[in-house]
Amino acid sequence: MAWASVLGFVVRDEDDRSKVIANSGGKQLTVKAMHKLLRNPIYAGINSEKWTDNKPIRCVFNGLVSIDLFNRANRGKRVIIESPSGEIAVHAKRPPEHLINKGTRSSEFPFKKFVLCPQCKNPLTASSSRGKSGKQYPAYHCSHHGHYYRIPKQELEDTIAAFTRNLTVSTDHLGAVMAAVSAEWHLRNQSQLQELQGIEDRITQLKADAASTVAKIRILDSPTALKFMEEDLVRIEQQITALTDEKAKKEAEKPSEFGRVMGRVKYFVEHLDEVILQQIDPVKRPNFSALFSSNCRPLTK
Repeated sequence: MAWASVLGFVVRDEDDRSKVIANSGGKQLTVKAMHKLLRNPIYAGINSEKWTDNKPIRCVFNGLVSIDLFNRANRGKRVIIESPSGEIAVHAKRPPEHLINKGTRSSEFPFKKFVLCPQCKNPLTASSSRGKSGKQYPAYHCSHHGHYYRIPKQELEDTIAAFTRNLTVSTDHLGAVMAAVSAEWHLRNQSQLQELQGIEDRITQLKADAASTVAKIRILDSPTALKFMEEDLVRIEQQITALTDEKAKKEAEKPSEFGRVMGRVKYFVEHLDEVILQQIDPVKRPNFSALFSSNCRPLTK
């Protein structure tokens, strides 16, 4: 098989065997293809496929190489381990960190997949290319849609920053935002007030139960009855203490003063650049791209 892939072979017509209709094979074995063959445990007599529930099992044949030779050939990138009980496990080396975090969310390229290509309107990808001197050149680019577009990372992010600083929200939309925040604040505040009132009512009821228990203790003569009533009183006092602590914690989490909240909302709506450009987490920064909508317009001089 390997010999045929190197030398190649011809495909002949089924009716006229003297007629060659195609050529196949003839491709030299590449380093990447060789490594793929080396990592396949089937050559050590170990198989792991869908029909085995992806669990490695020993084949009916011994394999072309031993497990020890397979492990030495892979140099730790893939290892076959056989326990004394006969169970087999195949472990792969953990990929480099830059390959694991290769998704859309990247702190190095926060606007990856968020900004569209000006030519084909598809989301830009991003990567860093290495020059002859070894220097990295990070850039956003689009190269899989019949054309090639590339813009340096700093240039694109400076353009976004300049655009963001020129955004303003109309008075009508500012009023709508303030109204929505006001409704949400009152909803949360009312919910907390109701919760605090429920805790207060429960404490009042427990105090009444404690007073009733003390009155009963005064008229009891039985030592057994006194013991149980005293245990009930201790339990009621513990519940009152726990509810008092919970009430204090809830009051500490009370929503900020309404006027201060609305003032901060108005400030950030009028200063969108501080919300977006000064976001501490660079990965979350593009999530505010919803602000780049018809609700905003560039300032005109």
